Amino acid sequence: MIYTISVFNTGQITIPKKIREGKFKNAKKLLAEETDEGIIIRAIPEKKDDLVYYESSDKKEFGLLFPSGMDPENLIKKIEELDG
Repeated sequence: MIYTISVFNTGQITIPKKIREGKFKNAKKLLAEETDEGIIIRAIPEKKDDLVYYESSDKKEFGLLFPSGMDPENLIKKIEELDG
């Protein structure tokens, strides 16, 4: 579904209610990526030790995000899981 979003003078936007109550229901933080086509917004998990892998749409940029922090031992485990 496509929605029109207004940008306020402060640069803020409001995510439409249907989206906030759906996929972003429990999200407190979002990840925004600028692309040639526009902006991609993704929800970031809130649980401790959650690991978010992200990459740009052109696959040239990537990274790991730890929105709530992570214990070093759990980081090693997560990397091993991602590595296979």
